[in-house]
Amino acid sequence: MVKGKPSRGDDEESHQPLQAIVLADSFNYRFRPITLESPKVLVPLVNVPMIDYTLEWLASAGVEEAFVFCCAHAQLIEAHLQESGWLSMNSFKVHTISSRDCTSAGDALRFIDQRNCIRGDFVLISGDVVSNLRLTEALALHRERRKKDKQAIMTIMTKKLSSAAKKRLGDSDLVVGVDPNSKQLVAYEDGSQKSTHMRIESKYFKGRKAVQLRTNILDCHIDICAPEVLVDFRENFDYQQVRRDFVGGVLIDEEMGNKIFVHELEERDYAVRIHNLRTYDAVSRDLIQRWVYPIVPDNSITPARMCTSSYKYMRGNIYRQDGVNIPRSATLGHNSVIAAGCKVGENTVIRTSVLGKNCVIGSNCVIEGCYLHDDVVVGDNVKMTLSMLCSQVTVHSGAVLEEGSILSYNVVVAAGFHMKAHSRVSLIKQAEESEDSSDEELEHPPNNPPVDLAPDLTAANKKVGGLAAAMERTRLDAARDGTLPPDKNIWDPEAVGVGGAGFLWQKQDQVSSEEEFRYSIGGGTRRGAHQEDIVVDFGEDSEDELGA
Repeated sequence: MVKGKPSRGDDEESHQPLQAIVLADSFNYRFRPITLESPKVLVPLVNVPMIDYTLEWLASAGVEEAFVFCCAHAQLIEAHLQESGWLSMNSFKVHTISSRDCTSAGDALRFIDQRNCIRGDFVLISGDVVSNLRLTEALALHRERRKKDKQAIMTIMTKKLSSAAKKRLGDSDLVVGVDPNSKQLVAYEDGSQKSTHMRIESKYFKGRKAVQLRTNILDCHIDICAPEVLVDFRENFDYQQVRRDFVGGVLIDEEMGNKIFVHELEERDYAVRIHNLRTYDAVSRDLIQRWVYPIVPDNSITPARMCTSSYKYMRGNIYRQDGVNIPRSATLGHNSVIAAGCKVGENTVIRTSVLGKNCVIGSNCVIEGCYLHDDVVVGDNVKMTLSMLCSQVTVHSGAVLEEGSILSYNVVVAAGFHMKAHSRVSLIKQAEESEDSSDEELEHPPNNPPVDLAPDLTAANKKVGGLAAAMERTRLDAARDGTLPPDKNIWDPEAVGVGGAGFLWQKQDQVSSEEEFRYSIGGGTRRGAHQEDIVVDFGEDSEDELGA
């Protein structure tokens, strides 16, 4: 379904509005099980849905029209865009395109191409990118190259980063080959092969005085594209992923002769895609510490928030909204955000954490490096570190959450339960993974979706399915109250304790323990190694193989 679809105009670039395609599906598993119940782009980042940061940047960067592609949870995304005011702006037109049949970024781009809504150069971006990049220079360079060479079809935004900064982001071991004079991309390896060596084919050096091979580069996942990019996806149905398939295909296809260039951001520019929980943690801290200015918690993001009260910015990067109840004996440490309606008990310590609206925290708690979304309830004497708690989670008194714990919506942790590090818990029971499951596949709901937790009980009881939903809701309410009898527990006591509600999710077979740690909240800040920064120039007589 396309809303507000314009017709294709002429090919004159000088009068074409700058457009954007926003992919509102992550097409990966790294935020599961959260993304089975809510789209990743609506997961709060410092209490603002991720997609709002992306749209805010596009609007500020001079983009006049954006097409948001929705697949899984499309209705939730469309409802948010309507309620937040993005669909009713005059200077920045936002349209939604929905399809339930796409399972990759390639499918999405082919679907958009069929709608004939892209009329010229466009920005391709995921709905989980946070940026304050000024696009003017990169766009001008791209258009200048296009005037001279119509085969210059894409410009990729990159950022120079140290190995320590890449480790902090949990980023992959990206190796990029660039012609230092023309800035043309000649090699792209994301480190997925986990090899200590990288083979560079000799054809990459043909006709060039040097090739710069760099590992101190972050791919920002912001691309300026010519319409030919969509044509390539249309003609190559095996193109599923933008980087692995499309970029890789362009680099090896000598017959077509298409070219990709890179644009390196200035030091003051910021652009990061939140592709795992480690990046989520790092970008949250950057927002709180004002590295993404003017995008900071005390500035409004969505159009609907422009007339509402914002956060008060206090010394030590502390942000508080009105209506927060914190006693004098409690401690709100540096780099913390606490939203309206929160109540905190006596002698509780909150450090480097984000609390959503209407959270209730008991007495004598310690919360460090955590992210609590709206309506979370925490009992007395609870300790949690480097964890994420989604909306309406309940943690009863005396529980301990070790680092990396992820609690999806409505999970209940029993009193006194000690949750192991890097546990992921959901009310949805984990389905068996098929042999061909991969991290690039779409996050469609599994074969056993959760029953409705808020049914119309009068109508529901008329059907067996509705009766089952009502019974589960009754058990969940009892778990929240701490009154669920052991013989009525339908969940996993080893995951949440006796009287809790939730199932433990095991890591996927193809994900190693080191990867699980590296991509978790807090992972990579204290251990885990990345290769050192390498910048190497290769002349025409250089060896083809580099030992990294």
